[in-house]
Formats: sequence, C-alpha cells, structure tokens
Amino acid sequence: TGVQTCALPISIRAGDTIYILTSHGLQELSVAAGNGRATVTFTSDPDFVVASVPRLGTVAAKGTLKASALQVKVGCGPAIRCTGSAVLSLGNSGAVARAKFAIAAGKAKTLSLALTTSGRKLLASLKGRPVTAKLTIKLLGGQTRTYRLRFSPEPAPPAHAK
Repeated sequence: TGVQTCALPISIRAGDTIYILTSHGLQELSVAAGNGRATVTFTSDPDFVVASVPRLGTVAAKGTLKASALQVKVGCGPAIRCTGSAVLSLGNSGAVARAKFAIAAGKAKTLSLALTTSGRKLLASLKGRPVTAKLTIKLLGGQTRTYRLRFSPEPAPPAHAK
C-alpha cells in the first residue's frame, strides 16, 4: 500500500494525456508536464495504463466517388500514429463502403473506401443525386467517431437510342 514510484523511459510529449483502462473503459489519469516525463499516482494496482492514445485530426465533410471507391481526406493527431477502419453507411442500408487504414502522426491521408456490392447497387439507384452519409471511423486503441459526409454518386450513363 501507499504511493509507488517508478521511472520508466517513455516516449511522451508535454500535454499528452495518460489514460487508465478500467472496467468502464479508458479514463483520463494525468497529463504529461514535459517531454519524456510523466507523473501518475495510483490508489490501487492497475491492470493496464495507456500513454498517448491515437486521435483523429480533421475529417473532410465532402467525399469524392471515383470508380469503385469513395475517397475522403482524414488527418491524424500529432501524438501517435492512427490505425483503424472506416465504414460508410447510408440510412438503414448497412455498409456502403469500407477500408482499413494507417496514417502517420501529424499527417493527413486520402482514404479510399471500397464500395460493397450492395453499395454499388444503392449508389447506382441514386442517379447522381447528392447524398449525406454516415462515416464511422474506429481507431485501434482509441475512440470510435461518426461524421456526416456529403458526396455525389456518378450519374448513370445516358441510354442510347436504337
């Protein structure tokens, strides 16, 4: 019992949040005061502590449909690489497009979400009308966030007269 002190070499930046994994999920424990240093105090022996969880930066509000994929630009926060998955859904249709990704810390990347078979059929039925869909991004070791994303499906080619 009592306060335990332990000095470990860690890669942490000033301002990074340190979390503890509890039965209720991740909970904030402390914030690093300086680069490479952090002080945490436990009242009981923890099972697991996480320093620096991935965070998304900016996520574009508009996507672009190219061939059989929807492209959307996503940024990763400055502390740690973002690895995860993205799923696009429209109404109650389920997954329209999906992708797995890895983005370097502090960088942005255009994700290419591959259209599902049902997604291709659904988008073809929209005949080029702009739509707002739900983009759900789940980060490995981090949060799951949902965004609204606007895009226009490609209009169907004109029918040729016989």
